[in-house]
Amino acid sequence: MEGMGYSLDVKPLIRTYVGCIGRIHEHVRKVLRKDIEQWESTLEEVIGRFKNEFGNDVPLAGLAAVRQSTDRKYAEKVPVFREFIEYRRHLESKNRSIGSLEVKYVSGHIVRRE
Repeated sequence: MEGMGYSLDVKPLIRTYVGCIGRIHEHVRKVLRKDIEQWESTLEEVIGRFKNEFGNDVPLAGLAAVRQSTDRKYAEKVPVFREFIEYRRHLESKNRSIGSLEVKYVSGHIVRRE
């Protein structure tokens, strides 16, 4: 575009685009909230049952939810660990305000106060 004599600052467009993606994420979080709470509660319950059975000193490494096929073989397994819940919560908290990105301004410019 510069070669044709035009100049366009794409930063506001990118902020709006990322802000829209953020609002989509906020909506998806709202729609999934009850399911996520139930999933996390189920994982905490499973971890609690494991700890009650084997003690708090036994690491969770190897704990998994498994699905058996009709011939009683393991068809699928999913590791169960608390860090996943904590990491998801961290990301949700960290990205809580991304939907309003287009109304925010970030600069590397230093303003000196007298």
